[in-house]
Amino acid sequence: MTKARKLTGVKIHVQKSLQTTLSSRLKRSMENRTVDHPMLKASCVWEKTSDQLKDIVGEQIHRQWFQSIIPTVMMNNVLILECKNQFQARWLQTHYQILVDLLLSFQDKKLSSFFVSQSEKKHFTSKT
Repeated sequence: MTKARKLTGVKIHVQKSLQTTLSSRLKRSMENRTVDHPMLKASCVWEKTSDQLKDIVGEQIHRQWFQSIIPTVMMNNVLILECKNQFQARWLQTHYQILVDLLLSFQDKKLSSFFVSQSEKKHFTSKT
């Protein structure tokens, strides 16, 4: 089975199994509540996405790759996710970017993610 076919299968499985659950959870959790602060919004969005990832990839893989991620900020519909190191950031972009963005799109169709390492974040924030 080709990589593209596997991704399509994962996408269909995720859409079918999570769409109803996610929609009802989001409606309940976001009723009468708006989060405008970019750091708080990032935290709320990542919490939901991380829980869904754990359900999909399992506890062990989640612990290995996703548990240490820190949601930094939500800016221009992009969730900036801070990883421990550059290897983790690049690996997640290569292997899980599509899945993470798909899960984010259930919360808001405009959302996407970007993984950065702690050193990249420090470099970026020292220039601004």
